[in-house]
Amino acid sequence: MPAAGDPFAQAFLAGLSPAQAEVARRAMALLADGAASALGVLGVMVSCARRPHTVSPDALRLRYGRLFSVDVPADLSGPGVTTRPVPPRRRRGRRRARRG
Repeated sequence: MPAAGDPFAQAFLAGLSPAQAEVARRAMALLADGAASALGVLGVMVSCARRPHTVSPDALRLRYGRLFSVDVPADLSGPGVTTRPVPPRRRRGRRRARRG
């Protein structure tokens, strides 16, 4: 909510009735809260994409972004099953055609 001495808020709310001004203040607060929530969800999505689960010969590491990481020893986990082939990593950027 805007501060009482905020000149922008005072100029914006000057022509409104008290009831309309209160509705406008609440709408601005909801808009700011929604923007912050969307940014937080986007951050979790990016961190989950950048830090995926990993498998090594001795352990399975389960991750939830930067928030959670647990190592499960290989002898406690069951046999692995590949449900879809993992494509090889591509080079980043475009390849340029050679001109001869």
